[in-house]
Parts: sequence; C-alpha cells; structure tokens
Amino acid sequence: LARASDGSVTVMGHDVVADYPAARKSLGIVPQELVFDPFFSVRETLRIQSGYFGLHHNDAWIDELLDNLGLADKAGANMRQLSGGMKRRVLVAQALVHRPPVIVLDEPTAGVDVELRQTLWQFIARLNKEGHTVLLTTHYLEEAEALCEQFRALGRRAVAIKASVSQPDSVDELFSELRKHFEHLDIVISNAASGVLKPALDMTLKHWRWCMETNAFALNLLAQRAAPMMGPGGRIVAMSSLGSVRAMPHYAFIGASKAALESLVRSLAQELGPSGIRVNAVSA
Repeated sequence: LARASDGSVTVMGHDVVADYPAARKSLGIVPQELVFDPFFSVRETLRIQSGYFGLHHNDAWIDELLDNLGLADKAGANMRQLSGGMKRRVLVAQALVHRPPVIVLDEPTAGVDVELRQTLWQFIARLNKEGHTVLLTTHYLEEAEALCEQFRALGRRAVAIKASVSQPDSVDELFSELRKHFEHLDIVISNAASGVLKPALDMTLKHWRWCMETNAFALNLLAQRAAPMMGPGGRIVAMSSLGSVRAMPHYAFIGASKAALESLVRSLAQELGPSGIRVNAVSA
C-alpha cells in the first residue's frame, strides 16, 4: 500500500525488494478471484507461467499437474470455455507450475465439486510431505477441522470455530470461545470476502452493505476484539485484492470495499502502533 520506511520481508531468506526475483520464485499464490487470460489454452497458460520463472522445458511437470488436478482432458481447451470450477483448478496449477517451496492457497476448493476437493487435498498433502510449506484459507468447516486434527495429533492446540465476522454478536461469540482455549493471540488474519459480481449500475443498497460489512467492517470488529488479547509484537493482516486500485468488470462494489479495507488498515496501523501491534494488508 506504501513504500516501506523501515524493516524488511523475506521469503525463504530472499528479500522481497533487494532479491525480488528469487523471492517471487519461492512463492506460489492461488488468488480468491478467478483471473485468467482468455486467449490461451490451459496448456499454453501453464507454459507461459513456466516461462515467467525461466522454465523452458517443463512439460513433464505440467502433465503431472494436469493429471492430478483433473485437467488432462481440458489441456487443449481455451480458458474461456472452462467452468468456474475448472478455471480454479488452472489457478492452482499456475501457482504450482514452478514448484515453489511456499504455497499460499486462498480458498482453493471454493466452487469445485467434492471429488476434486478430495483429490486436491491429497495432492496438497503430498506436496507438504515433500517439503513444501502450505498456507491456506477455507470456508468449509470440515476442512478446517480436519487440519485441526492434524495439529492436535502433533501435540498442538487447535480449534475450528464457525462465525459470521460481519456480525458483532457472532464475533463476540467467536472470541468468547477463543478465550476458553487461549489466553493470548499472536496474529489475526482477516480474509473474509463476499459480494456480487454485477455492473455497478445494477447494484442496490443491499449489495453495498453486503460488500462493505463483510469485506471491510469485519476487519474493524476483529481488531477491536483481538487487540486486548495481543501484546507488543502482535500482528493483524488483512487480505485485499487488485480490484481496490484497478477497474475490473463486474467488480465495482467489491473493489470499493477492498479500497475501504486498505484505508482502514492504515488507520488501524496508526492507532495500534503505539501498543506494538502491527497492522498490514496483503494484495494478490
């Protein structure tokens, strides 16, 4: 959102400013929004993505990705011909095509069928066993609970709680339950996102409130409840999108809410900074 005045961020030891090519090569991201180039086939898309990272003979790994993600029979299809679920599979393949050691998955199973969800989780679990670090978000409670079970099997405390983060009463219940298990919070990630993909001229006040309450106001609710449980070194991270600064088709209200979110991040950073709590936004 602004040029850093101090500090640094590294990915696998690579500074994101001084050594940005290596930092970007170390990271694979699956965004929440469906972003694709309508002029290329699935295979061409993955070959082009490989080229961004200097990989010119990557077809063997591309074939493996296509097979594991159920895209083998769509390899020659134009991206415009794919369903929403198929496009999301391609986004996952793009994030993995350069074999990054760190993989960020923002709701990778949203809008896909149950069979693919299971196949995708198996593939992600395999990558994790092979040494890849996987950071993901999900709005499916059963997926979150399954991950909690894995943490508990390692002797760690983990709990999955369902809540509507745009509603004050629901957030109060969320933190009441959290306090039963944890006395302190180190980090809060606000990743709630919702809205309607329609032209701005077709939108209503209901749509505006829907976007603003879920995508922006939720961060304020979480920060209000989280701050008392945090100390110096606490971190609050909000997930934004490029729609906050770019005009995108049918994205007007969601984009406006993301811009509001980024403005709120700056204000919260100023207010919570004296307490040693850092507030930042990440956009992909």
